[in-house]
Amino acid sequence: MPRPNTTGPMPRISSFLLLLAACAVSQAAETLIRLTPGQLKTARVTFVAAQNANESQSGSSGVSALRLAGRAVVPNAALDVVLAPVTGRIESPLVNPGEAVKAGQALARLYSAEVLAMQRDLVSARAAADVARSRAERDEALFAEGIIARNRLIESRAARDDAEAQLREHQQLLRLAGLTDAAISRIRTAADISPLLTVSARRAGTVLQQATGPGQAVAAGDPLFQIAALDHLWLELQATRAQAQRIARGDAVQVTGCENPATVIATSLHLDSQSQTVTVRAELLDADGCLSPNQYVEASVSPRASGPGLISVPEGGLIRLGGSDHVFVQADGGLRPVPVTVERRASGTAWVSGALKPGDNVAATGLAALKGSWQGLGAAPEAGTLP
Repeated sequence: MPRPNTTGPMPRISSFLLLLAACAVSQAAETLIRLTPGQLKTARVTFVAAQNANESQSGSSGVSALRLAGRAVVPNAALDVVLAPVTGRIESPLVNPGEAVKAGQALARLYSAEVLAMQRDLVSARAAADVARSRAERDEALFAEGIIARNRLIESRAARDDAEAQLREHQQLLRLAGLTDAAISRIRTAADISPLLTVSARRAGTVLQQATGPGQAVAAGDPLFQIAALDHLWLELQATRAQAQRIARGDAVQVTGCENPATVIATSLHLDSQSQTVTVRAELLDADGCLSPNQYVEASVSPRASGPGLISVPEGGLIRLGGSDHVFVQADGGLRPVPVTVERRASGTAWVSGALKPGDNVAATGLAALKGSWQGLGAAPEAGTLP
């Protein structure tokens, strides 16, 4: 059977098809919809001049402030929940809600049989490590003199390493329980151990909540205090989906009673099933004394046309085709479709980027006829020819 010819016309056909595709793309990029003034009048096509986004913002472009309600919350990074490190009983809290504390300040005293047992285990582990270390040193000397076999030395070294690992484990457990390195180093004998444990603050801030009282039994992991740094807060504002589309990162948020404005840092993508709103989060710096956590707030959000080089066009002048947004720009002999990227929409105005410049006349109405002409469905008839 003869072998198929792989060097015949098939590669030439593929090259021809690629050339046709390239020509089609080039022709689409240079499309000019040729319409006479009479056809534009019949199709009721009107034009609006594109503007620089920063200039249009000062006019009536639909960027008026939005009034949103919400509450002030403590950012996750600024909130510290102090947990009971071991099981025990609260002897006495040493701070009160609303009190400012420093990093390392004592918050409460805790009596714990568990921490007493942990200290006892540390004493035993330290003694075992000393014995294993001494035995290994002695076997090193005996092996150097040829008195013992090498296996004996290996076993004593392994016992020393295991004892030191157990010692480090018990030291780490006591660190997790809240003992300082200085307190751990002082535990040498059984006379040095104590069931009393002091719980300290890991960071400076204000005590928001006290979860336990004197004499109350707690388990390891139970919350004792909430401490927060209130130098800056988050504002969680509720907005409708339409309002959220007008808001972007960096927008200014003004709250009554606060001198400095907040800044939008995120908008949730999740729509609440009950209220049908989304959460807009803003960060308020230097908020100490301005707002309190969980305080109800009413804020004014000022949307802005963020980003350089954006052009404002009528939102009704956008048409979507082939997965991309386009506008029709008036040119010599007709109109030219120009692809754009929509950065933002706000009450009839869209801010876009693309091969568009301020002053270009953009079609604002009559887009159905223009789209039909663009897709080859026929041009609009001349004025006076309609039945």
